[in-house]
Amino acid sequence: MPELTEEKQPMSSTQLNRVERPALWTRRRMLALATSSALLACLTLLILLQPPALLASAAPQPNRQAQVTGCSTVTAVAARECDALVEFYTATNGAGWLNSTNWLAFDASAPCTWHGVSCSSGHVTELILPANHVSGTLPAALGNLTGLTRLRLENNALLGRIPPSLCTLTARLTEMSLAYNALFSRSASATRCADQLDSDWLATQTAPVTDLRPTEFYTNAVRLAWAPIAYIADGGFYEVAISTQRNGPFTPHGQTSGKDIGAYLVDGLTPGESYFFAVRTVTPAHGDQPDALVSAPSFSAGATLAANGERVLVAAYFPADNDLAPEIPYVVERLRRGTALNPNVQVVLLVDGAGDGDTRIMELAAARLHRLMR
Repeated sequence: MPELTEEKQPMSSTQLNRVERPALWTRRRMLALATSSALLACLTLLILLQPPALLASAAPQPNRQAQVTGCSTVTAVAARECDALVEFYTATNGAGWLNSTNWLAFDASAPCTWHGVSCSSGHVTELILPANHVSGTLPAALGNLTGLTRLRLENNALLGRIPPSLCTLTARLTEMSLAYNALFSRSASATRCADQLDSDWLATQTAPVTDLRPTEFYTNAVRLAWAPIAYIADGGFYEVAISTQRNGPFTPHGQTSGKDIGAYLVDGLTPGESYFFAVRTVTPAHGDQPDALVSAPSFSAGATLAANGERVLVAAYFPADNDLAPEIPYVVERLRRGTALNPNVQVVLLVDGAGDGDTRIMELAAARLHRLMR
């Protein structure tokens, strides 16, 4: 399943190594006490917030390997614009379009004779391919069509992020429609440009859900909640899948009754077990839309309550009395967020800052932080 995700992202492995690896290993920054269960719980806190791999049922991606094309011989438009169209064809599974007449035929009039393409004054001016089984992702090269005045790609199966390069088209583009696809944007600039060109594009997208999180924990179930997408018309639902491994594979658990629903109870789980959740938005084919649409997934994690109701105590020590002092808030927040996902863990954290008399002892449990001593 395609990647999501401009909400706050988990830190990269390089950033994690800068903070945690010296803290945990080479500089003896963290000491886990108690039993091997405590060690496992501590590791769970560290990995639950990492982005999982894509679902095994992800749609196949188009072959993006560079192609040898005849664009270098094209005279009707600049080779750069011809190359952009070839990349668009490749990225959006052109071989599977309903109509791809003349595409990749490099005759004297190419690419102006390709289905849906119009040219004027040496530039590609129109790309009109509505309801044509155009799938895959919008390539950044689309921004090289600087003479484009009309872009219509509605009622297709385009998936993923709108490229920021779309902003280069705003000067001349007078008509754009991306309606009824599965597109989204995490870039503020790309969102502004898309809004400027197609003010209600987001209202018709089978987009990923946002703010996915566990809200209730039971011994055999976890309740999930999220913000429903804006586009709740034309049927559809949210599909919920689960895994006991961060990288999957994910197994479908069930679905909601509609796209206006923002919660789901994942039941039949094992007590005291960590789980990873993936939620996708699904809209069936309807009316002028020939494709069933499935969004990129949103991910979260959580753990069921232990059967005996006991918590695992994790004692941690972070001596940040050097250049690691600025990382204290990050370490504390990471552990706090970990306890929000695993209700079976209680963390007692000893932090020694860079100054004198700034040693602190904190307790973190159920996403709450309590300072025990300073």
